[in-house]
Amino acid sequence: MWYGHELAAMAGLVAAWSVAAWQITRWRRSGDHDGRRRRILTAALGVATVAAVLLSVQHLARLGFYLDDQKAWPGTALALLPPLVIGAAVAYRMRGPAAPMSPPAWWVRSGLYSALALTAFELFPHGRLRLVDVLVPVMVTAVAGAVDAVASHRPARSAPSAATAAGAIGLALLALAGTVTVAAATVTAPALPDIRSVPVRAGRIDTEDDTLHFEVRGNGPPLLLIAGAGGDGGYYDRIADLLADSFEVITYDRRGNARSTRHHPATFSLAQQARDAVAVLTAAGHTSATVVGSSGGGLIGLQLAADHPGAVRKLLVHEAPLPFYDRRWATFLNAVAGTRLRYGSSPALLQFLFGLGIPASAFGATPPDAQSRGYDGSFVVGTELAGLLTTPPDIGHIAASGVPVVCAVGELSRRQGRLQATGMPRLAADLHAPLVTFPGHHLSYQDDPVGWAGALRAALAG
Repeated sequence: MWYGHELAAMAGLVAAWSVAAWQITRWRRSGDHDGRRRRILTAALGVATVAAVLLSVQHLARLGFYLDDQKAWPGTALALLPPLVIGAAVAYRMRGPAAPMSPPAWWVRSGLYSALALTAFELFPHGRLRLVDVLVPVMVTAVAGAVDAVASHRPARSAPSAATAAGAIGLALLALAGTVTVAAATVTAPALPDIRSVPVRAGRIDTEDDTLHFEVRGNGPPLLLIAGAGGDGGYYDRIADLLADSFEVITYDRRGNARSTRHHPATFSLAQQARDAVAVLTAAGHTSATVVGSSGGGLIGLQLAADHPGAVRKLLVHEAPLPFYDRRWATFLNAVAGTRLRYGSSPALLQFLFGLGIPASAFGATPPDAQSRGYDGSFVVGTELAGLLTTPPDIGHIAASGVPVVCAVGELSRRQGRLQATGMPRLAADLHAPLVTFPGHHLSYQDDPVGWAGALRAALAG
């Protein structure tokens, strides 16, 4: 899978530079012209170049899912420039076949520092490209290389080359730890407004061998919010509190998630999820409601309109995954599935979230008790994602049902060309529905609840 290839290319790049740094250090320390050592050095630099090219191809073709789109070009530059520049300089110094000159060891070791800095650049991305994302890796490389250059010119008896290399690499690793710290510290915490909590009426409903937890806020026309993958209705708490002055807002934990039960973990279907939504509405005292579904919740909303049109007064679909409109979904989901099989559910879930371009601010706004409510990443990536995307809703049937539909896409998702945004215009066209722009990204209802709630009000009133 492409995600595994990206990790392999990064690992190969660091390994090749490590071998090259070790060989040049030993060569400089011995002072001889060992042909075998030169050949290993040349081969290591060649492997580093190939790994950098492969990594860059994945960046620019968007085949990897760790990098944000805005980071593709800076990441490519950080990957390609060191092997090209250093490789050319080393080749020039070793051009003499009889007694080639050994290049300064700190040249090659600087390539290792740059590879380590690139790793930090890729594995700890912000949601949007920031100056610190580029400056910190460049400064790590420059400082470590400069220290190494100064140390390498000391007399050998006071600072042997091998010790110099070990010390400089240690400095680089320490600086990389600083990179992570700076990256974490400069992620802007969401400026969440002080939203007044409103009284919550909680309930539980037994349906099809499971028990669903639901909550009701406010008074007014019923508004049902359906959560996406992860299925925890608590992610809508801030939105529900804001909308409770105009609607009776109903949220619920989908079966298998959070405070609801999961008696059949291998069973998942959109049709059953739609029946669950009807059961929750009935338990809340309603036969129909305006329905809002985001991400996978949008697919459930579409299925609800197809199977139970009388239960849906109006449907708003926000950034639903639509693989039948964009084939790149298959590549992406196959990569996530491959990651789960090879490395486990947590890396796969991280890959999925990064692939959707969700910035760190959204995770900072996650309800603090989400994990304690029974969040199961293995169930999300192993069962829910596959189930949500296996059988698409019947779009033609929905269009003929007479249910009014509004399609919504986040401004940032649309601008970055994210997968969850590319199919929405075609869905809107097929359903003869308006396409409206919401603020931010896929989870902006978490870190920008006021803006998102305002856009939702306007879209439902239109």
